[in-house]
Amino acid sequence: LLQRFDMESERVIVASNAAAPHFFSAEPFPEQQLVTLGIRSPFLLYVGTIEPRKNLPLLFEAMARLPESVMLVVAGKDGWGASQQLAPIERLGLERRVKRLGYVPEEQLPGLYAAASAVVYPSRYEGFGLPIVEGLATGVPVVASDLPVFREVGGEEVLLFDPVDPVSIASALERAIAEGSSRAAREKRKAQARKFNWNASAQVVARRLQEVS
Repeated sequence: LLQRFDMESERVIVASNAAAPHFFSAEPFPEQQLVTLGIRSPFLLYVGTIEPRKNLPLLFEAMARLPESVMLVVAGKDGWGASQQLAPIERLGLERRVKRLGYVPEEQLPGLYAAASAVVYPSRYEGFGLPIVEGLATGVPVVASDLPVFREVGGEEVLLFDPVDPVSIASALERAIAEGSSRAAREKRKAQARKFNWNASAQVVARRLQEVS
């Protein structure tokens, strides 16, 4: 905002997004529930709208470099240009390894996150990246594009990759799967997610409204 619109800094406040409380206590979906959804472990989870800035074609290219035992679950509604973004699935022969769930209700998301081997967020452009914080809140590994906003949101608890290099993406995903998730690592991820709080953000907005009223 400051750079593009030449605004004065005092006119801008930051009120971050946050994970809802139930993400922190999420239990993984039982194996039978995953089977019912057509999902097998290990699986990577992408949550978000399907549109060009989300960079899914590069993620599919990375998937083609991973062992065939690894699945990718895509949870999110179609946005603009969705058909073109999904076209590489067939071209790369990933039909049996990419499971599209479409829209997933809010109450089901935490269990899906918690069951994943890792959450992956390959966006080229974002304002915040809520799935990163939601993934961290459930304690699972999170792998994301090396963007300034993701470094700010994920801190040292997110494994970053070059979003224009499928080899870099695949390498980061392989590392996340291989490292697994110790109890200590899970708690560190949750601690990072707790830095973002809806109540604190609401207070920031309320204070500014009081100042200008």
